[in-house]
Amino acid sequence: MGTGYVRNDTANNIANGNVINADDLDGEFNAIEATFNSSSGHTHDGTTSEGAPVEVLGPSQDIVATASLLKPKTTNTVDLGTDALRYKDLFMEGNADIDGTVNAEGVVTANAGVVIDNITIDGTEIDLSSGDLTVDVAGDIILDADGGDFKFQDGGTEILRITNSSSDVIIKPIVDAKDIIFQQRDGTEVARVEDNGTFNVATDKLAINSTAITASAAELNYVSGVTSAIQTQLDSKVGTASPTFTGTLTAPTINASTGLQIGGNAITSNSGELNLLDGSAAGTIANSKAVIYGSSGEVNATTLQIAGTSITATAAELNYNDITTLGLTEASKVVTADANGVVSFDNGTTEESTVVSSTSNAATINLRDGNVFTHTLSENVTYTFSNPAASGRASAFILKVVQDSSARTITWPGTVDWAAATAPTITATNAGVDVFAFITVDGGTNYYGFTLGQAMG
Repeated sequence: MGTGYVRNDTANNIANGNVINADDLDGEFNAIEATFNSSSGHTHDGTTSEGAPVEVLGPSQDIVATASLLKPKTTNTVDLGTDALRYKDLFMEGNADIDGTVNAEGVVTANAGVVIDNITIDGTEIDLSSGDLTVDVAGDIILDADGGDFKFQDGGTEILRITNSSSDVIIKPIVDAKDIIFQQRDGTEVARVEDNGTFNVATDKLAINSTAITASAAELNYVSGVTSAIQTQLDSKVGTASPTFTGTLTAPTINASTGLQIGGNAITSNSGELNLLDGSAAGTIANSKAVIYGSSGEVNATTLQIAGTSITATAAELNYNDITTLGLTEASKVVTADANGVVSFDNGTTEESTVVSSTSNAATINLRDGNVFTHTLSENVTYTFSNPAASGRASAFILKVVQDSSARTITWPGTVDWAAATAPTITATNAGVDVFAFITVDGGTNYYGFTLGQAMG
């Protein structure tokens, strides 16, 4: 036990204004050295004359020690060891509360289990207290069970098991009297392995090499009992010469290598030609089927084509072509020409009267607009005749001119040839009517003009 520090200068020689001898200082230093001597100095164990316990360490007193706690003076400022200088072993009795990352280069042993959020890993079991568990890996998920079984449970009850049986895979339900059901994404059932071992495929859900099996189960059962190649067994049967069937045959198949007769009449059509009648109805046309006339000889088609072009005309419109005599017109029928190209009108004809107007003292008479034109003058006008028939064909038209309240003048095209090479003088009185006729047979090179009447109206 240490002796504690006792002042050696009891005479107070070491004081201001006194002469301090070396012996005085030497004695005082010896007393101090004795106090901190490694074997006989202060123990700082808190007992009398041993000094108070050391509770802080470090150049800035960064580490604080108490009877039950060793802590940093300021949070998150002091490291315990370094990356290069590490403590050997750490023994703890209690809990470790670590805010940062735990980097364990060795094995982490937790005999009492590990709790991560709401996941508990303990022994042979991983428990999730709530929600779903997602296993997301960049590569493959490999489940390796040396016992050979993968067991699926719901609430602790096993419902499905996948078993390795000598490298064969067995998939079976575990709950008795339950089936294995295969569904599409929308829940539509496509197949079911029933409890009795039956593999039940939903209607229209069976195919081989993408070809749907349309035969019903009853139809497939027709081959029940066949023990070898079907064709071989059929070929082994001796055909009956000239068989006679009476009554109704239920789903028969008759393979006739020679002629087939009905009522003593030979059927000369082949199977493809006979199949044209399948789906045909009297009076109605069906795609790729024979045409059967109705009781009155009618045929009803929804679509009619000629050389690939659809006929859009209605039946009523097509009936306009039902004429009695070619070249002779009749009511509500198309106009036709006879064998000589002549058209005979059985009744009168009606033509449009086209109104002509002028702008900036000019007016155009377009022969494509009609054969009869009327023009009420509002200014002096120069006419142009356009779009006559080609040379060798005739264009003829009539022009009715009505005079303005102020006398207006007309300048005719230079291609018009009047009688005696003199154009007529139009009526100058208000509302006076003059009527002229024109004809050309050389494509408008020459028009022949005629006065049909003047000063009328």
